Amino acid sequence: MKTLFYIFAIIFCFRFMGVFEVPSTTISICFLLMGFLNYKKGLPFNKYILLIFAFLVLNAFSCWYFNGQTLLDSFRASNEFYSLSLFWFFYSWKLNLAQWEKALWWICLCFGLCYIIQYIAFPNIIFGGQIRAGSAEQRMALYGQGLASFSVIFGINKYLTTHKLKYVIVVLIGLFAVFGCGYRTMLLALMFSTLLLVIKLGVSKRIIVSFLFISILLYFFIINSDLVQSQFANMMNRQESLSEQGFENDIRYINLMYHYTEYFKSPVELILGSGMPFEKSDYGKYFYDILLGTYNFYYSDWGLIGLSWMIGIPAVLVMLIYSFRIYRTKVPKEYLYMGIYFLNIVLSSITTHEFYIHQNYVVQAILFCVFTKILENSGQALYVSKSKRNIDVRIEPLRK
Repeated sequence: MKTLFYIFAIIFCFRFMGVFEVPSTTISICFLLMGFLNYKKGLPFNKYILLIFAFLVLNAFSCWYFNGQTLLDSFRASNEFYSLSLFWFFYSWKLNLAQWEKALWWICLCFGLCYIIQYIAFPNIIFGGQIRAGSAEQRMALYGQGLASFSVIFGINKYLTTHKLKYVIVVLIGLFAVFGCGYRTMLLALMFSTLLLVIKLGVSKRIIVSFLFISILLYFFIINSDLVQSQFANMMNRQESLSEQGFENDIRYINLMYHYTEYFKSPVELILGSGMPFEKSDYGKYFYDILLGTYNFYYSDWGLIGLSWMIGIPAVLVMLIYSFRIYRTKVPKEYLYMGIYFLNIVLSSITTHEFYIHQNYVVQAILFCVFTKILENSGQALYVSKSKRNIDVRIEPLRK
């Protein structure tokens, strides 16, 4: 019964993969209750989550003052970020590290299979997310899309350290979903991250042979996949189009200049953020009808910079801090995928919304829990010094 409960809970957190819609207000309240009812002191990510929530409250007041959106509507529009409170809910399950890694494999597999099913079923829409198609290309991002790049990094790390073929499966289906999303920055960041992962694992004959094996499989996957071939062609076409029209005429450049010269009414709004727009509010209608509908200005085109326009600079800085602290914390080689993944989503979020792509904060909440278990499993705890001149992250034994 416990296994069924865990599976159902995770599916619910991913909004049942969008098979049917769950109201945003309902899901936000459920996430907060599931999290705070299981809150536990002394966990390494408590202060980051609470800080983000505090900055979201300030952001809601900023949105109310500068854009007239009510605090309730801001709460509804910010439901994605409340997913981080699920960290306490997941931690309350008291699964050990081996059980969590087994769960991660199944989560990655289920997401990948859903992605493949949606790709085959198109133009029929089965799952939720962002599915768009034109005369030249078909691109899609489903709920839980952050699991695509995670599957590749997690699978490569575990295969190179355990040599179990089941991890190759999640690498292949994860790569399929990465190509299906069609973002150049995301692909380049993933290539860099996997190369860094292999270097960190160390060069040995066993690693080289294993990496060659998985590289050969990836090569045959790429040359025999119509999706991959077409997405490569589309990426090149978009690059050529940008080169021909000049950067100053690119919509991303115009978007950036607009936000830093005309959009914000005050430096305070720039710092605290203009607020996440709720589509039924007047601010939301302006945002979706004018900025998106007329000018085609998507804040997600500027990744974490664009996110700071919405929720404020302090909240985004906290997200960057916990990401780099996870990356910098030393862990055994079989768990390097944790830090590499968070580095990857930061790097890829220069011009994409990989960091906060559909329900990715649920993925982060799960990984917070797994990372906490990794530290506990090795008898360690995350310690942050309070030096005024520099901030250092190191590992110290847990005090019993």
